[in-house]
Amino acid sequence: MTNVVRTSGVVLIIDQKINGAQRQGLDNCRLRNDGFPLLFDPEELSRILSESIGSLALVSEKTLFIFPGNSGQIVREYVTLPPGSCETSVFAKWIYGTDLPASSVGQIPTKTYVDYETECVFILDDVVSSGQTIKRIRERNLWKFTKARWCAGCWIDRGVISKGFDLFHSSITVRHSEDDERKVPVNSLSTLLEEPKWLRNYSDKNFSNPEEFISILQEIRKSKK
Repeated sequence: MTNVVRTSGVVLIIDQKINGAQRQGLDNCRLRNDGFPLLFDPEELSRILSESIGSLALVSEKTLFIFPGNSGQIVREYVTLPPGSCETSVFAKWIYGTDLPASSVGQIPTKTYVDYETECVFILDDVVSSGQTIKRIRERNLWKFTKARWCAGCWIDRGVISKGFDLFHSSITVRHSEDDERKVPVNSLSTLLEEPKWLRNYSDKNFSNPEEFISILQEIRKSKK
């Protein structure tokens, strides 16, 4: 059963290597509501997700695991797949700069034009917020897999029910501590590092001292080079 965590703050997945001082700095960044960020490590999230996937009867050697975009590749570094299963990646990227950010997705690569063998297509990502990315991947590729059931999983979701999927599982569901209708901001460190404009908007909206948070992430970015 998925663990439910309630908070009125923000959630950060620390999916990049950082030192102790940088982590302490993130821990101590005060939010606009006077709280502090809730930090999660990918190792524990992946352990829960891997154990759940391994226990599913529908997962077999004819399961194809899909890792979308850069975030999916990071999940792949941590998650343990069942022996004998197949895997691939697919293009997926959020397009910012509009009032409503949208996801752009590609076609899943297959050995044949139409795949008659795969029995389960299983998408694995870091965060499912609106469900838009995984839904678009399914919609664009549904025709290619004539026999497959569609499933999805992630480290953290925000309580979204993903229609069209036979199964959806996350390690943790994050809900607002006061109102289930309000969505808690959930982001991975890698996403914020890759999208400077998004980082600025995110920092101004959530932190009492945005420059402090941005400065820490800039330091992390420099240390990765």
